[in-house]
Amino acid sequence: MRKTDIEKHVRGESQFIDDLIVPEGTLYAAVFDSKIAHGKILNINIDEANAIPGVRAILTSKDIPGINQVGGIIPDESGWRHHS
Repeated sequence: MRKTDIEKHVRGESQFIDDLIVPEGTLYAAVFDSKIAHGKILNINIDEANAIPGVRAILTSKDIPGINQVGGIIPDESGWRHHS
């Protein structure tokens, strides 16, 4: 596989995320999961998080249609299959 950006890296011309100007009003997101491996989340209380200044929205799995799979493994990379 040809590394198409190596010449820019060597010359110091590569642009990285930290080099980008973030427009005013940009929103940020964070993903949280259970701290217990294979744990089953029975309840989520988002009251404290909603009270933090600047929080615009809190989404849970109920807000996302379809399969809620978050992480580095996606269906076409691991042979992962969903059986309904």
